[in-house]
Formats: sequence, structure tokens, C-alpha cells
Amino acid sequence: MKLTITCTLFALLFVLGLFVYACNNAPESDQSTDPAQPELRIRFALMANPDHRIWVAGDLLRKELEAGSNGRIKVDFYDLGVLGAERQALESCYLGVIEMVQCTSAVVTTIDPVFSLMDMPYLFVNEEHHQNILNGPIGQEWLESLRKHKLHGLTFYSCGFRNMYTKGRSIQKLEDHYGLKIRVMESNIMMESTND
Repeated sequence: MKLTITCTLFALLFVLGLFVYACNNAPESDQSTDPAQPELRIRFALMANPDHRIWVAGDLLRKELEAGSNGRIKVDFYDLGVLGAERQALESCYLGVIEMVQCTSAVVTTIDPVFSLMDMPYLFVNEEHHQNILNGPIGQEWLESLRKHKLHGLTFYSCGFRNMYTKGRSIQKLEDHYGLKIRVMESNIMMESTND
């Protein structure tokens, strides 16, 4: 039986805490306001391309925000990493250059180390356990922890579990991965868990 080392990767959608404030305090329409212009413009950055399910989820969020606002909200969709890699996009969101970003939990650890827990291998027993944690009180507490960093966590979106694949070498036991060059995300926990 092949040994598969599993780590979790989660895409997170974030929006500045100021965005929530701006939505609640959007200017009232008056006769001087051009009805063709949105009252709120959101710049939304993500790395995915249109073939990826994260892109589809982001696009759905964009459409729902626009449709639910009756033209008051316009979301400018910056995909394919055109505004930079995940880290740069998250920093831009933090600094108020953009309002929304989709990024992985490994990147969020640069702002809040609690998210490094999700990089641990074998953290979840199965998909049901994984969903119960992220959509329950623990996941809510993690999202709320971002408020102290002037960010507002919207939700978790799972990309599934990380698996280790090899070429020309079978991994049957832990020692079988020794000496392999393994590419992992920029996460200390992921790097340490795959290091000799």
C-alpha cells in the first residue's frame, strides 16, 4: 500500500475590515449621484485561472455581490495573479490598496500564526471532520482572529488535501521519502514535516 502524506491547503477569502465599515456607511443616493455609477468599488485579487474551481468560486462571489446590491457595488476582478503573488496581494489588502483577496492559509500565517495549524499533516480525520472544524466554532474563531490585524475573514474554501506524488519511486514507509527534493508551499510546518 502506498503511503500518502497528507497536508491541508485552504483558500481563504479576505476583505479589509474597512470594507465592512464602508458597506454599512455607504452614502445615501441623492439626485446629484449618477445612478449608472456604483457607490462602492471592490478590487478583488486572486491567483487562480478560469479553469480552476477557486476562480469559479471567486467569480460566483463577485456576481452575488454585484447582483445583490442592485448596481450599488462593482467588483473589479483581478485574476491570474496580475496584482502579484498571494503574499503581495494579502499585503496590498492589509495596506488598503485593494479590498479583497483570496489566498491560502500558509500565506495568512505571515499575519496570524494560528493559521499554521492548518498546514499540519494528519490534522483532520476525514472530510466530514475537516468541514465540521472549519465551519464550526473553531473556524469562526480563526476568522475572527484576523480582526485584530484589520482584516475580516469571510470564509474557508477547501482545495482538498495535499498528497505526495513521486516519479519513479514508490513510498511505502517514511524512510522512502528521504533524499527526495520535495516542493512545498512557503510554510515552516510543511517544510519541516517533509524535511529529512
